[in-house]
Amino acid sequence: MPRHWWGPFAVWDGGLGVWGGILAGAFAGIWRVRRAGADWRLMADAAAPALLVAQAVGRIGNYFNQELYGRPTSLPWALEISPAHRVAGYARYPAFQPSFLYELIFDLALAAALVWLGHHRDIRPPGLLALYVTGYSAYRILEEPSGSIPPPTSSGYGSTCTSPSPAPWPARPGSPPSSAANRGLSPRTPGCARLRRRPDPGLVT
Repeated sequence: MPRHWWGPFAVWDGGLGVWGGILAGAFAGIWRVRRAGADWRLMADAAAPALLVAQAVGRIGNYFNQELYGRPTSLPWALEISPAHRVAGYARYPAFQPSFLYELIFDLALAAALVWLGHHRDIRPPGLLALYVTGYSAYRILEEPSGSIPPPTSSGYGSTCTSPSPAPWPARPGSPPSSAANRGLSPRTPGCARLRRRPDPGLVT
């Protein structure tokens, strides 16, 4: 992402993440629903499971572009990454943790849980939306220590190397324990620096 004031708006250069799209969609949805005289909170609860399913579908793309993979592993479900998409220092490892698959499964499981809660529990709107934001944010916070490896670019590292961790910034304030969890779990060294210092990790089994 360009390091300028307009960087977050540079959608052609990694400036728009899922939270940016959700935020823009939320404003548009709330405006339209209020104009129709309906309750935006009901709309938000109805959209929460659908957002998770959409994010799960988006993770399938990581299989084809070979991004969002984790540390090297010898597990049976390991993902084979082509040499062109391996981060510098990991060239000799053919298989990696499929981090995108883990998130895909989590997204679908949380979506199913929200649908079940909406039908079997009396949750005041927009409670399901709050559970979506908190649940997804908590997953990303807990995922950070696993160390997903950013995809390589022409410079040898992916765009996520400019941030301290692969989790999106709204995941931190999105969950109540997020600040404490990040201080306790997330390394302060940027991802690229960590990879340069440890270019040859052992297999994770």
